[in-house]
Amino acid sequence: MKRLSITILLISFLKSWAFAYDFKCENEFGDTLCYTVLSGNSVELAPYIETSRWDWTTQNYPPFKNKTLHIPEKVTYAGQTYTVTSIGGHALSCIQVDTVYFPRTITSISPGITLNYYNSISCFIMDENNPVYASQDGVLYTKDMKNLLAYPFAKKDSIFQVPEGVQKIGDVSIHNEGVHILEMPLSLIEVGVGAFLSETLEEIIFQDNITTIKEYAFIGSSNLKRLVLGNKLQDINLTCIARFSPTIVECRSITPPICNIVDVENQFITSSTLLVPRKSVTAYQMAEGWNQFGTILPIEPPIVLGVNEAEVSWVQNFSATGYVWHLYSDAEHTQLVMTLTFDARGYLIGITLGDSTPLQAAADNPVYAPQRSADDPSDEGDSEPTRRYAGYYSFTIHSLSPGRQYYYVRQSLAGERVIDEESGSFETLPDGAPTGVNPLLFEPQPQKTFENGMLRIRKNGNSFNVNGTKVE
Repeated sequence: MKRLSITILLISFLKSWAFAYDFKCENEFGDTLCYTVLSGNSVELAPYIETSRWDWTTQNYPPFKNKTLHIPEKVTYAGQTYTVTSIGGHALSCIQVDTVYFPRTITSISPGITLNYYNSISCFIMDENNPVYASQDGVLYTKDMKNLLAYPFAKKDSIFQVPEGVQKIGDVSIHNEGVHILEMPLSLIEVGVGAFLSETLEEIIFQDNITTIKEYAFIGSSNLKRLVLGNKLQDINLTCIARFSPTIVECRSITPPICNIVDVENQFITSSTLLVPRKSVTAYQMAEGWNQFGTILPIEPPIVLGVNEAEVSWVQNFSATGYVWHLYSDAEHTQLVMTLTFDARGYLIGITLGDSTPLQAAADNPVYAPQRSADDPSDEGDSEPTRRYAGYYSFTIHSLSPGRQYYYVRQSLAGERVIDEESGSFETLPDGAPTGVNPLLFEPQPQKTFENGMLRIRKNGNSFNVNGTKVE
């Protein structure tokens, strides 16, 4: 019943689908298909209906003779020859074949061609001479590969990495019961209405150029556990994002995007967690839509300090080709302590000390990341595709002075261009302090000293008189 109600809801805001056909006709392999006359000599492949339009299990074609369904270029009926130019909505629902072949004459494909109950289609093949559409690895796209139109229901990929160059995921285009993880390319800009109608989906990862996610995109993703959103997102409709179970949503945008959550059935939204850049937590707590999440936390952990070291962390930027950390001993950033250079995967590749003496780090010296990063050498030989997602990166800076204030500038680079920057400061712990702790949880003991013949209290690198007034 859940799938039925979702399907009816999607139909209400997609284009109308005609459930009638004008005639039946056999293809050259003896399979009977139904067609609706459009205009002149053009026809559209239509669903075959024997019963009510709402009887999802029996509305489509009876069993075919072959494992591959060939949609013909032309059909002849009552002495007239027609060109098959269109595939109607629901036209391939409930069909029990492995592969569907589309001819070069197809110039129109409606959204939701397999939207319905279960079918066995695992591969779409478009004639390579078709001027409008194309197929790749069994998935349908526009000819320019910029729009993903339909992903086969029975295709068995636990991880699907949408090809680079795709700019839009079409309306109700990924209706599948095998994909667990979807990884989107950097080129993706928009997601259509009801795009993800897949109960097996557990994780969807968008990179930085995604700007718009339309209504009910996640309505059928009842097992979605994690949704990652890039830092350029402008507008998202999260209605039903937590309709069936709590979800972790990770949004990397510094400024909260426009967020619509209007469905009263989002009963798990207060149990869901929103992860955002650490300096944006307050902004998201106050932003409409986002403030419905029960828990809002930073993506990256705080700086963890030691006496002679500090563990720093930063959010992965999907657009970055590398990262640079500049560490200074003064607030004006004139006294450079060191510069650390990292590649796009978060691996340390170079160190330059403040005296400009270059030191080259080992290329295989990994920076710890909580999840596998892109092109990780350890992925060689894996049966699954290489993951693009790495959450955040962290690195421990050693050989620092105890009880010393340091200032940093972290930059994400695309080539030589700075695309993201963060600055801040931290103070290492004094001698004798426990190491590897969050500075917010450590309260060092004050030290009594004599300065210029006066009793002073030293605490956190600052000097106070006996009355507690800070002495500059």
